[in-house]
Amino acid sequence: MGDNFHSFLEKIRISHACSLLISSNETVTSICFEVGFTSFSTFSRVFQARFLMSPTSYRKLNQG
Repeated sequence: MGDNFHSFLEKIRISHACSLLISSNETVTSICFEVGFTSFSTFSRVFQARFLMSPTSYRKLNQG
């Protein structure tokens, strides 16, 4: 894998968040906490770093 545990866990959480952003109408904040982040700002920062867009933009782009 090559990732440390923290990076691995972040990837799993972000992946689950992506699924929820596309498939549910829950708020982005609710999804953030549901997938295990304890801070919305951390969630947004990590998401932005991985996808180069906000979770809201990701949802709009992928809900079609």
